This record gives sequence, C-alpha cells and structure tokens, in this order.
Amino acid sequence: LGVELEDVLYVGDSLTDQQTAEAAGVDFGAVCTGAFGVEDFSKKPFAGIYTDFAALSAELYAALDA
Repeated sequence: LGVELEDVLYVGDSLTDQQTAEAAGVDFGAVCTGAFGVEDFSKKPFAGIYTDFAALSAELYAALDA
C-alpha cells in the first residue's frame, strides 16, 4: 500500500487486536466496545484508549485539523 508503519493506526476492541498490532509493529487504538475495558487495555502498549467510536472519530478529526 505504500504506507509507512509509523503512519498506521490499528483500531480494535480485543486483546487479540492489540497483540496483532504489536506483532505488526504499528500503533494500536483500543475502542472499548467489546468484552474488554480500559483496565484491560491500559496494561498493554497503546496509542489511545477510546470509550466508543465517536471518541476515536473526534480525536482523528482533531489530528487532521492540526
């Protein structure tokens, strides 16, 4: 795809998603919409933990405007 790893954000709602992002060498954004919550993700490497997709979306749009 021609995208640098540092430009990738893997978004997921499970610890398997987090582990996949870590194995791929990309940042992980946790969305707490599944069986896992903030406490579960805070013990793992992450770029951000979001309570829902609206919170993630707001942060992504803010980053694009910066």
